[in-house]
Amino acid sequence: MGIAVKMAKALVMPVLIVAALGSGVGTAAAQPQLPPLPPLPELPTLPPMPPLPTLELPVPAQVDLPQLPAPQLPALPQLPGLPQVPAPPQLPSAAEASGMVADRAWPDNQPKREAFQTMTNEIGIGWANGGQQRMMAGSVVGLLIGCVSIFPNFMAGCMIGNVVGAGIGAVMGIDEGNPKARPSVEKFLATP
Repeated sequence: MGIAVKMAKALVMPVLIVAALGSGVGTAAAQPQLPPLPPLPELPTLPPMPPLPTLELPVPAQVDLPQLPAPQLPALPQLPGLPQVPAPPQLPSAAEASGMVADRAWPDNQPKREAFQTMTNEIGIGWANGGQQRMMAGSVVGLLIGCVSIFPNFMAGCMIGNVVGAGIGAVMGIDEGNPKARPSVEKFLATP
């Protein structure tokens, strides 16, 4: 008996909805048709427009202007040439820059300097072969995930997600762009 009562309760609402729809359709179909609208009265015709007056302008008078002499401008004084501006200094190449950093950071440790230069060269190759694109894609993914996951303070989540996603994307892109990059980093960290 318990199951039958539950079934009856579950079926009552759908049956009532179907009955209400059915009665509404029946009522709508039983309404009488309205008579057609009466025809519109004919509009009166308007008289034709009168012709517009013609406007005649007088012939312009001929005026003889005197010939004016051409203006004589004084010659501009000769200015001395601009002083020579020195060229901007040349930036060092990536290899030279990593060598300068290594020389400053580890002046007495030749193996550490060589490991640092090798690592920066391999990272540069990986960056050029796909690190930038992966960083941008990771940045967008991190931004979206950060904005959604930390909803009450979504601005902080967007910023943190953007930075974390960019970092993870850059590491993945460098690693995929140059498989020698990860071993060179490990070798640099393991060099005393």
